[in-house]
Amino acid sequence: MDGVDNPDVYKKIIDACKEVEGVSNPHRIRVRKIANNYLISLDIEADGNMTLTAAHDLSLQVEQLIKEKITDIFDVLVHVEPSGNKEPDEAFGISEKDVVR
Repeated sequence: MDGVDNPDVYKKIIDACKEVEGVSNPHRIRVRKIANNYLISLDIEADGNMTLTAAHDLSLQVEQLIKEKITDIFDVLVHVEPSGNKEPDEAFGISEKDVVR
């Protein structure tokens, strides 16, 4: 109900993820507006054997690139999952396949 219906915002988020080596499958992307600012949350996948510190660094890189590509950001929340992870009840959000290029 409160999602942003602007494909360009989602494309920029996906492009930011693709720029970070070791990050794949940005999904469950949710963008909301708080006044004139975006609140962005998304899941990314990375090597499940990396350290927590390395996974955290990847999420920070993704967050920073999103903030560089999109103005008026309130916050960016990045959840890191091991590559190939499947959540049976995972719902709501946009993946690359949902965004027309």
